[in-house]
Amino acid sequence: MEEEFEPLLIRNAKMGMPGMEYRLDIAKYTVKAIEFACNYQLKYIVACNVMSPTIGGLNVVTSLAMDDSDYIENLNGCLPTLEENEEYELCAKVLELKKLVPTIKFKKKKIKRDILDVISDL
Repeated sequence: MEEEFEPLLIRNAKMGMPGMEYRLDIAKYTVKAIEFACNYQLKYIVACNVMSPTIGGLNVVTSLAMDDSDYIENLNGCLPTLEENEEYELCAKVLELKKLVPTIKFKKKKIKRDILDVISDL
């Protein structure tokens, strides 16, 4: 049975940008997303969806997504935040993933949940 990964959902962001208070959560979800992508050889994954209200009352959703060419760079970017917040188990996971990513042949695979499913859940 295939496990699922649910991206972090941030609501009420201003102009599609989450506030600094979400920095640790985004770092954690980025590591989880890359680990999931490695487990299933996914070339592309969404770590976070940011909802911003507009003047007309509609919501704009911005996805913080990455492809396999960005995995190492994103892991490197998460490390300082995880260290600062003493998330040492995740720091160890980052180091493990940085070694693993170059060894995986990522494939274009369809993730079960379609973007329309995610939007309809909002």
